[in-house]
Amino acid sequence: MGAGLKADALSDLNSVIESLYLEDEEINATVQQLDNLAVFHQTLSHQGARYRQDLQKTEQQIFWLLGFRPKESVNQGTILIVDDSQLNVHLLSTALSKHGYTTCHVSGGRLALSEAESLEPDLILLDIMMPEMDGYEVCERLKANPATRDIPLLFVSTINLVLDKVKAFSLGGVDYITKPFQLEEVLARIDHQIKLRNLQKRLEEQNVRLQHEIKERKKAETQFRSLFENAVDGIFQTTVNGQYINANSALAQIYGYESPEVLIAAINNIAQHPYVEPLRREQLMAELRQHQVVREFESQIYRKDGSILWISETIRVVQEADGNLLYFEGTVRSLTK
Repeated sequence: MGAGLKADALSDLNSVIESLYLEDEEINATVQQLDNLAVFHQTLSHQGARYRQDLQKTEQQIFWLLGFRPKESVNQGTILIVDDSQLNVHLLSTALSKHGYTTCHVSGGRLALSEAESLEPDLILLDIMMPEMDGYEVCERLKANPATRDIPLLFVSTINLVLDKVKAFSLGGVDYITKPFQLEEVLARIDHQIKLRNLQKRLEEQNVRLQHEIKERKKAETQFRSLFENAVDGIFQTTVNGQYINANSALAQIYGYESPEVLIAAINNIAQHPYVEPLRREQLMAELRQHQVVREFESQIYRKDGSILWISETIRVVQEADGNLLYFEGTVRSLTK
């Protein structure tokens, strides 16, 4: 298929189109659309790696019009090949594509710098011996750029000297492959680095989520603490045995104490103090055991100075998922004006 595509009753392509589209208008419109896409495809194919996604979309449109419904393939990752040898690029691109990788390639270092920043590949295969800018300088510049410094760099070179390998690693390369290379070895090393890269990304994403959760939790705790401290009603948590775990300023004020800390230290057993009626606490606990929550439970209590006050309590049971009782929490409202 190419530019100038015409409907021809004798062509295989026309037979395919006629089998997919019944009306003459549909057939002519499809042929015209395929002709336009073919011209666009030819133009994009000469524009370099940065138009690769547009090229793939155009191919998908062509396949769709011809009735092909390709299976969804899992992209293993995107790899940028930086090499001025067309033979090496062809071998690597073919092998990597067969293994599910998306590949792009540039032939020089300057193009590699811009392509790496715009493409954000999962890995870069970097040749060392290139004109204008060698692989070492490319590596240094990529690592100096915050947008590209975390991309794994795998050097590919004909140089097999220890000092050159040491230099490659010291500049930030993750691996070093000597030409002529074995494709199986290259694929194995790439797979390993891609897995490490994906793990690093997941850890980074998890860390971002964790930091966000911590921030949101601190925000919620601050808001709760503000509500807790500034509430008009008394708010508390107590153990099963009747000891205060937490209390706010309003509760301390209702009971006549200087602060929540003084209140918690002074009252060790709520069953004995501050209820005026000795069995009132037991009656409250019986209601809680039966209903798990008690609302507007009215009682008389002694304040710190010995004066008597009518209060209304709303209390609920707090349990673990397995039903194990943890503590009680609730509010206290003064009924005495």
